[in-house]
Amino acid sequence: MSNFMAFPVVSFIFITLLVIVYFCKPRLNSKENKIYKFLLVSNVLGLILEIFCHIAVNIADTHYILSMFILKSYVVYLFVWTMIFNIYVFLVTSWRHEKKDQGLEKYYKKLKKISIFIIGIVSTIIYILPIKIFNSNGIVYSYGVSVNFLIVICFIIGFIWVIKCLKNIKSIRQKKYIPIFACIIVLVIIASIQSIDRSFLIATTGHSLICFLMFFTIENPDLKMLSELELAKDMAEKSNRAKSDFLSSMSHEIRTPLNAIMGLSELNKDAETLEESKENSKDIISAANVLHDIVGNVLDMSKIESGSVEINEKEYDPHEMFENAINLVEYRYQEKGITLNTYIAPDLPNRLFGGKSSLTKVIINLLTNAVKYTSEGHVNLTVHSVDKNNISRLIISVEDTGRGIKPEQIDKLFVRFSRLDEDRNTTIEGTGLGLAITKHILDLMGGHITVQSVYGSGSKFTVVVNQKIVDNSKKQTMETNNNSVDLNLKDKKIFLIDDNQLNLKVAERILGKYYCDVVCVSSGKECLDKINQGEKFDLLLMDEMMPEMSGTECMQTLKQKGYKVPIAVLTADVEANSREKFINAGFDDYLAKPIELKELERVLKKFVQ
Repeated sequence: MSNFMAFPVVSFIFITLLVIVYFCKPRLNSKENKIYKFLLVSNVLGLILEIFCHIAVNIADTHYILSMFILKSYVVYLFVWTMIFNIYVFLVTSWRHEKKDQGLEKYYKKLKKISIFIIGIVSTIIYILPIKIFNSNGIVYSYGVSVNFLIVICFIIGFIWVIKCLKNIKSIRQKKYIPIFACIIVLVIIASIQSIDRSFLIATTGHSLICFLMFFTIENPDLKMLSELELAKDMAEKSNRAKSDFLSSMSHEIRTPLNAIMGLSELNKDAETLEESKENSKDIISAANVLHDIVGNVLDMSKIESGSVEINEKEYDPHEMFENAINLVEYRYQEKGITLNTYIAPDLPNRLFGGKSSLTKVIINLLTNAVKYTSEGHVNLTVHSVDKNNISRLIISVEDTGRGIKPEQIDKLFVRFSRLDEDRNTTIEGTGLGLAITKHILDLMGGHITVQSVYGSGSKFTVVVNQKIVDNSKKQTMETNNNSVDLNLKDKKIFLIDDNQLNLKVAERILGKYYCDVVCVSSGKECLDKINQGEKFDLLLMDEMMPEMSGTECMQTLKQKGYKVPIAVLTADVEANSREKFINAGFDDYLAKPIELKELERVLKKFVQ
């Protein structure tokens, strides 16, 4: 059929070697590889048909029907290969818009069905339409309605390719686009050459060239491994930089309050007056609270990264929850002279079911963040609810008169270890973790947080989260108890069990202000010995992590012997479900370390007063 038989023969040898290499190597079971497999196999068949077309022309006079069938089969091959490549084009230019693998799978199946239908219709038409052979003075080629129909169809498909590529112009530099543009260029070259010499047929050779280019762009295991190694390297480098920055930041953030604690403690030893000692102690407590917050945030972020954060839901009183959260941060506002205005809507449901401890942490983080960046003025905490179908949508806003946030920096607020305007905020303690933790907790709870801010004037953070309604009766006012009642536990006896002598000394001195008798031991065995000797107590405060015998083991041993005195666990385990865990184990109550006076007084009033 052509004077240039060397092209299909050489191409056939080349593409056969490529097929052997491709099928001998392990490959990914991806849609792209499946398409490439069909392109390779069809190209081999096309080259064989092209060679047979040359023979068919020479036997056309004696075997006309066979010759026409071979020629039309070659024309059908040209269309089939174009349609298979068309599937590849649509897949490459559309998978960025498919957000999930399931969506891509459905898209591929639908595209495959449509393509098979079109191939069947067009192939039938090609076989029906007439084809002619031109053979004169050594110039041989086929023409006719069948060939013209193929040219029109291929032109339409090529135009669709261009439109699809232009719609995804932003990703045009991707290497997967190389075969698409190569195919368009090859079609233009073939059309140009054949307009000059129609016997110079190189379409199938062009297909072989495109298959060769695709071999280096499809996701084969070697390339994917190299890509993953490069990605892992970049991630490792970023992780190392982040780790170095974090360690540097932590070193500064932890040492700052620690330095204050150590320095003021040294000064306290030589304090000449009680007032001086009290002032030093006040600053020590303030620095210790800062250190406590930093360590707590780092531990929270560690749990988030390990995926171990869970929302433990329970029934709770929302009025009480907000009151407790406010009480925990109120001292910060008093220290800075910032007014904390609160409005808790009186129509909040009486009882809710949801992530009480997680929501408390969100409120504390927002109130702490507000007071950090407010030098003067006030902070407003406002809580409303919208109740519908046994769901209470809590709308919590914290608005301050602080420094505000630049519009372009708002998106960075919830990025871990990120602190805005570092040059202006060098005197403010913090790790840049509080808001990142808040955002993660709210995501787990199905809630969301929004930010409004005017740079230099203040910011407003609004949290929206749904909680289930247990009791929809309303409280007219938020119950508060601001009257501090002095506890006098004279003639009461408290038993402290802790393996750390410093912890015993601190707890003993705190309990001493209530005028009670305090007995201390440093192990569960000593505790059992004391009680077995008949010594009587009104309350046991027992550490959990002790050598030889844990607090839980000691408590359960006493309970099994019928010991009726209340036992409260004293522990540094402050996970969201820790209270429930220890209560379920048999303890009568739960106290977290470091000891909060209000919680301690609550336990003392409950069991001793």
